[in-house]
Amino acid sequence: MLDGETLMAPFQLEAGTSVVLAVSGGVDSMVLLHLLAPMHPRRLQLTVAQFDHQLRPSSAAEQQLVVAQARALGVPVVTGTWPRSAHPVSGLEAAARAARYAFLTATAAAVHAPVIALAHHADDQLETLLFRLARSGSVRAMQGIRPTRPAGAVTLIRPLLQVSKATLRAYADAHRLAVAEDESNDDLAFSRNRLRHTVVPALKRENPQVLAHTTRLTTELTGLIALADQRGAQLLQDALVRPGVLDWTTLMRQPEPVQAALLAQQLANWQVFLPPATQAACLHALQVGSGRRAFGPSLVTVTHRLELRPTEAVAGPTQPPQPLVLGQWVTLPAGRVGLFDAVPADVDEWALVPAGPIVIRQRQVGDRLRLPNGHHQLLRRFLINAKVPVAQRAQRLVAAYEDTVVWVQGKERPELFQFPRTDIIQAVLAFQTTNQGDDTRL
Repeated sequence: MLDGETLMAPFQLEAGTSVVLAVSGGVDSMVLLHLLAPMHPRRLQLTVAQFDHQLRPSSAAEQQLVVAQARALGVPVVTGTWPRSAHPVSGLEAAARAARYAFLTATAAAVHAPVIALAHHADDQLETLLFRLARSGSVRAMQGIRPTRPAGAVTLIRPLLQVSKATLRAYADAHRLAVAEDESNDDLAFSRNRLRHTVVPALKRENPQVLAHTTRLTTELTGLIALADQRGAQLLQDALVRPGVLDWTTLMRQPEPVQAALLAQQLANWQVFLPPATQAACLHALQVGSGRRAFGPSLVTVTHRLELRPTEAVAGPTQPPQPLVLGQWVTLPAGRVGLFDAVPADVDEWALVPAGPIVIRQRQVGDRLRLPNGHHQLLRRFLINAKVPVAQRAQRLVAAYEDTVVWVQGKERPELFQFPRTDIIQAVLAFQTTNQGDDTRL
């Protein structure tokens, strides 16, 4: 049987902690509200937050439903609305998510809540893993949705992450909860919905324990990756000849998959990102030890050594690579940049990017960027087409995700680089110039 105290126990919140509970009106969040309400105010100081995106005719009625249920349960409620006049012509889904998270974080700040509780459940986790498997297959991506994740000044928690959708529906039916149904969840134009209505049911028919196996997979992967990172750091440290130079002969006793993982870890340490095929070629060169080979502008192999060379990039002021942490600003000579769940107020530029890892750096020879049509273009050609003077090109900062540039300082369109959109894997990259009067638009 579902119980709020049991669901919240893993998060070890102190008595009296203020928690914002995101409630849309759907069955998932309404069940979470019903489960946690008995803890208010004795154990937790709850505040329900409901955001009307005004995307559907029924949205106002859904907000009223949430308000009525929260008040009936004795929980204070804060509402917000995204007026239709603020809806963009394109990128509506992503902009709606950004507006929703901006509302949630603002609500948390207003009630001094360090925690926001979301109603993602076990089926969401399975859908996310399938989505990421299809998109990338990265082991780190297969860790899935985290039960707890820092997001700037707040922490996001997901108490229902091990609870199935069927269990939530059964609870709602048993307690006769009034819930709203979002008809867009049945629209097969969205890839996540296609997974939800076709692939996930087939997997459940194959094995009813697939959701439990999903939880086990994400939990074990998170632990194994943490252990691998620790051991990998030790092996790489032992192979370090001097800063920027590794002797690969000390690592060749390891199985080839381990060597591949170590190479990827070291490249990430150096903020050097190569496509998988180039990484494989680099590893082969290290193992064979045949002469000198360059991989990108800053990486060379010399016999069995891996060496980081200063980027022979572009003339201009030096800006060392700076990894971004979600929710934190990084100060740069040109202004400040940060990665967030929603668009911060008063920013000059923003772009939707993968949730990480994102590195801010100067552009390099050979940089490629991803265009809205999914194709790639040399950054040099992009800047030429945008008629950026040669003297200014070296000063433009870029944000890179692995080997792909996802943002260029001064671009005109906020969504020039479009990545697959889900509520899980995207973040907002925001840039604010030091001098608001300095127009550096492309």
